Order: sequence, then structure tokens, then C-alpha cells
Amino acid sequence: AATLFFNKTGPVPVSSIEDIGRSLSPLAGKYAGYLFAVGLFNASIFGAAILPLSTAFAICEGMGWERGINKTYEEAPLFYWIFTSLIVLGSAIVLIPGASSLYLLIMRVSQVAQGLILPIFLYYLVKLGDNKILLGENVNPRWLSRISWASVILLSLVNLCFLGMAILE
Repeated sequence: AATLFFNKTGPVPVSSIEDIGRSLSPLAGKYAGYLFAVGLFNASIFGAAILPLSTAFAICEGMGWERGINKTYEEAPLFYWIFTSLIVLGSAIVLIPGASSLYLLIMRVSQVAQGLILPIFLYYLVKLGDNKILLGENVNPRWLSRISWASVILLSLVNLCFLGMAILE
């Protein structure tokens, strides 16, 4: 975003991680590298902690198991086992020497899966937002509901187009 709004010559082509940091120069000047480093560090720390934790919460909630970091290991052993296993698995994958192609495969598969699942989640989310029995007076206004349904339909069509292009390749 910084390159689009603050760079007078237009967007900066990015071919490496160094280029990404350098693209912040119009916004942050000589501190661009530091800004990028802090942002990248923050994202990786949050990702390393929050992703396994939220995944453990989701799995345990879906299965009806005890969950929560406010519970002891004796109260919620499966929650802590899943949380710890996800951290260990992620660490083990990162430590595999020469596995950059594995990283790319994992990232690509997870992004494709998220893209395909998103319209399904949005469908149920919009249905919940339109449910007067559950939400009463807090139900989505009609204009917001229409925009939401249009977004779900548009996203579903885009997914179908991408699937069609992938199959025809």
C-alpha cells in the first residue's frame, strides 16, 4: 500500500524479501528496513503463537472436549496435547534442511484450501447474521444482507473460475 500511495514512480516491482522492505522507503525513509523487520517479526511471533492456539481451540470445541488456556493440563489434556503437537510439528517442518519446496507446497495447499472453504463459511455466517430468531433486533440490516450475499456469490464464482482454469491447464 505504501508503494501505491507514496511512490511517485508507481508500484515498485518485488522479486525478493529485500525489495519488500525497500518498497516502504517512500513512507518510512531510512527507517523502512526497521519498520519491515518489526512488522515481519511481529507477524511471525503472532502466527507462531496464535495459529496453533486457535486451531487447538477450534478442534476441541468442534469435538466437545474441554479447552482453554485457563484450564490445567489435567482438566483439558487433549487441548494442551493438540496445542503442543502443532507447535512441535511446525518447528519440525521448519528445521528440515533444504525443504524450501515443501514450504511452498504447504503454503500453496493451505491457501487453496482456505480459498475454497471461505465461501462455505461465509454462507453460514451470512445466514446466521440474517437469523431473527437468534439475533433479534441485532439482525443484519437488509442492505448489509444484500451486500453480504452478493459477496458470497461473487467469491463462489471466482472460486469456480479458478477451479476451471486449474482443471483446464
